[in-house]
Amino acid sequence: MLALLTAAPLYALRPTGEHVLKDTDRPRVLAALVDAFLPADANSPAGSELNVPQRITALARDVPNYPQMLQLGLSWLEETAQNLHNRPFYDLTGSQKDAVIVAAFAQPDQTLPRVFAARLRADCMVFYYGNPATWPSLGLDGPIQPHGYPDHDKAPSA
Repeated sequence: MLALLTAAPLYALRPTGEHVLKDTDRPRVLAALVDAFLPADANSPAGSELNVPQRITALARDVPNYPQMLQLGLSWLEETAQNLHNRPFYDLTGSQKDAVIVAAFAQPDQTLPRVFAARLRADCMVFYYGNPATWPSLGLDGPIQPHGYPDHDKAPSA
């Protein structure tokens, strides 16, 4: 993932600035994106409830180019939300957020929206499913290693 990030031309598809993302709105947009990737359900909490946005922000301090990718990617997300729906990303409905995210993944390889969406989704998944609070929703009572799946050769019980 680091190779993908550093190889990406971050300025290839910069937001035009028509809808400037304020610094005060950046955490709200990030939390809304995390929850779009990891919504709450009957068995597990939303990503923001497990501090995934804060972990993303902390990661940005340690990875070269990550802060710029995060800033430009969130700005692109906000500008696209405004252009498509005339509302901030964090105020969109679930399906409207999905449409903006799909638009990011539909961009050409190595462009800011595509790299941003792929990297954020991957990092969100690592932070979320690495949290023991999510394990019961996966049918786990602890980490897979070092024991693995000792009953892998048995049919699941109904």
